[in-house]
Amino acid sequence: MAEAIARDRFESIHFSSAGTHAIDGNAAFGHSATAASEIGVDLSKHRAQLITEEMMRNSSKVYALDAEHVDALAERFATFADKVELLDPAGDGIEDPYGTDLDAHRRVRDRIAASIDARTEEWSTV
Repeated sequence: MAEAIARDRFESIHFSSAGTHAIDGNAAFGHSATAASEIGVDLSKHRAQLITEEMMRNSSKVYALDAEHVDALAERFATFADKVELLDPAGDGIEDPYGTDLDAHRRVRDRIAASIDARTEEWSTV
């Protein structure tokens, strides 16, 4: 959801998403697609991909939803650890909604959107 919401708000910036435990090619989970569509964001073409060293190297910033993901990325890609930070600029983690109900996905969607909106000034200068 984070990639799609960011793209929706910042059309001139390139965003891509990848997971620390993703299964390449998987479609967005049903509740994520529903929650995103409720705010006009389409996940129908999204396919999961596992983060790679090349992606880390080619990224100017890497945003993670929670501290566990930050730690996993820093451990796996120590050379690029300085590029990784939490999406929420306040430093609060956003839980992974995988396996939860639609209301949980809506709460995560709203937290992601708020975190992206909080970065508007920062990203507008990119």
